[in-house]
Amino acid sequence: MESNLEEINLKKNLDILVRRWPVAAAVFASSLGLAAVGASMQKPAFTATGDLLFEVDRTSSLLQGGNLDQVQSYNEQASPLNTQSVILQSNPILEEAIARLELSDDEGKPLAPHIIRNSLEIESVIGTDVLRVGFNSDNGEFAANVVNAVMQAYIENNITENRSGSRGAREFIATQLPMSEQEVNKAAEALRQFRTENNLVSIKEESTRVVNLISKLDGQIADIQSQMMDSGARAEELSQKAGMDSSRAILLSNLNNAEGVQEALQQYQAVQQQLTTARNTYTEGSPQITALQREEASLQALLQSRVVEVAGPDAGSIDLGMLQVGQLQQELTGSMAQLEVNRRGLQEQLRSLMASREKYRAQASRIPSLETRQQELQRKLSAAQETYENLLSSLQEIRVTENQTIGNARIIQEATAPDTASMKRRNLLVAAGAFLGLALGVAAALFVDILDRSLKTVSDVKGMFGYTLVGLIPQYETVGGEAAEESAEGVSPRILLANSPRSIVNESYQMLRANLKFLSSDKELQSLVITSSVPGEGKSEVSANLAAAMAQVGRRVLVVDADMRNPSQHHFWGLTNRAGLSNVIVGQEKFENAVQAVTPRLSVLTAGVVPPNPLALLDSKRMASLVEEFAEEFDCVIFDTPPLSGMADAAVLGKMVDGLLLVAQPSIVEGDSALAAKTILERSAPNILGIVANGVDLKHTPEGYFYTDKQAEYHDPIPKKKSDRSLSLNGSKRS
Repeated sequence: MESNLEEINLKKNLDILVRRWPVAAAVFASSLGLAAVGASMQKPAFTATGDLLFEVDRTSSLLQGGNLDQVQSYNEQASPLNTQSVILQSNPILEEAIARLELSDDEGKPLAPHIIRNSLEIESVIGTDVLRVGFNSDNGEFAANVVNAVMQAYIENNITENRSGSRGAREFIATQLPMSEQEVNKAAEALRQFRTENNLVSIKEESTRVVNLISKLDGQIADIQSQMMDSGARAEELSQKAGMDSSRAILLSNLNNAEGVQEALQQYQAVQQQLTTARNTYTEGSPQITALQREEASLQALLQSRVVEVAGPDAGSIDLGMLQVGQLQQELTGSMAQLEVNRRGLQEQLRSLMASREKYRAQASRIPSLETRQQELQRKLSAAQETYENLLSSLQEIRVTENQTIGNARIIQEATAPDTASMKRRNLLVAAGAFLGLALGVAAALFVDILDRSLKTVSDVKGMFGYTLVGLIPQYETVGGEAAEESAEGVSPRILLANSPRSIVNESYQMLRANLKFLSSDKELQSLVITSSVPGEGKSEVSANLAAAMAQVGRRVLVVDADMRNPSQHHFWGLTNRAGLSNVIVGQEKFENAVQAVTPRLSVLTAGVVPPNPLALLDSKRMASLVEEFAEEFDCVIFDTPPLSGMADAAVLGKMVDGLLLVAQPSIVEGDSALAAKTILERSAPNILGIVANGVDLKHTPEGYFYTDKQAEYHDPIPKKKSDRSLSLNGSKRS
């Protein structure tokens, strides 16, 4: 089991390296190139070395009253050899050595210390109190002279340093003063930023301002509440006069203003009048009476249906006799409806004012904590200022001078000129560059892959969702010239089943259509929802091409653009979007007038006018009835819905259809978004048919998902002749 896991992890890492090889290769080549350049610039070097022995700090012993005869090892102290190594490479020591050797640059100025420091090597001899000082140069005698000059300069500097025991304290305080000054500045800046961020000139003034604002809001809230009470009293009075509540009044007002209802009502009243007149002339059962009775029944049914269209679920509570009211009754119901609208507006204003009042109350509750924080910052500033003043006073008091000539280091071996040069540094530099480049290249590839939070492969998508993979659509690009010509014809070049009927993408959509048929062998799918996790995964394009694939095999297909937030189907098919699904749902347009035929077997119902709340339209009984009507008229109905991220449109509509198809595009959808989409689907529990992997690079996709010719072109492989551009999806000429 462990062996299998290791094999899986190794394969996964290898896949990452294959996918990110440009990053790894670039880092490796850069590192190796820099190492090679550095090695080529290295000259054959001669290395001269000398040794320094360190003993107990005699100056410190004298200052502390210690015994000079007691010898202590430097290794018993806290890394003293490392400290002396740093001192050996300091500018004063190197400048003294440069002055001894009279070294100068091309302009005659003293050589810069860093030039000597770059070639200086200092290391401790393991198990001893000895520092070995080395210098690399293309001149062996010069290297030996530099080592001896540096060691001698250090010995003299060490003796000078030991003359004053107080010098260390003075240097310590001198290094602490800038840091203490920075602390003072930092504390002062923190106090200033706190006042700026919170707009505090004075805590007291801020408190007064917030209290005044709250008082002003209280007065406005009281005014709104008074208006609401007055509106409620007027509504109650009108309700008593009209004999109905406000909701019934709004409903009757809508019916009285509906032209269709009033037209049917007038016809119905006219037939009733004719029937009354005819009964005075003819006997019951006569052809004239019978014809008028049939016409009366037909108009009554028409009137009832139009009432249902306007009133919706509340139509059952409306008696046709209530429609035949007088002018006074109509005015009363209209006034009641207007009062209800005004009352709701006042409620919104009241909620807004109360939210603002709560906001300022929260600000008022923060004022004590702000005052506490300001006092804390003020105390920190005072403490930092006091520390700085104490350090400055102590520095001025240290004036003790000791005249000591005893050092704690001596030269035990001077440097001599080496006889042979070494190429070791060149080889080590190239090897280190190659190894570092390989490690950094692998790390950079893995790091870039980790930063990319998207699902990168079809396996990642399938593993995240856990649904059946029913389709795989490869990446493709349309040819520029063909795209321009097809755009002139109206149909988007992305509808490859119309523009490239023999392409590999066409075969992929035909395979998707066949797989959907196999999923529902006992009952053929008549309606399905197509959605995705996030925008940009191509769910609208998949919807259009799948519809075209189904139309090619003779099925009557309807594409419904249910993405009323960002409609796109009319762009794909070159149609207008003056009226569509939203208009049909609210009854502004009949389906027969809104639907647009692309071919004899493919029709499109665009989204229509963008409504303020698309979810309310989709989650309605009218929408459910439309789904059933569409399924009765067409062999297959495909709903293009918004993505699942942050919107419940697809989940709601998915409960009304036979199944839901999820489009996922690797490298576009991220793990968090995919998990959120899966959670939404699990909660709504639609019939999930499976996943369609869109925009897949077949060259990097393992075999076994679908049979595809990976040697094929992924753009439009068969440019069409000019005479073929008017062909419809079923092979016939467009009218």
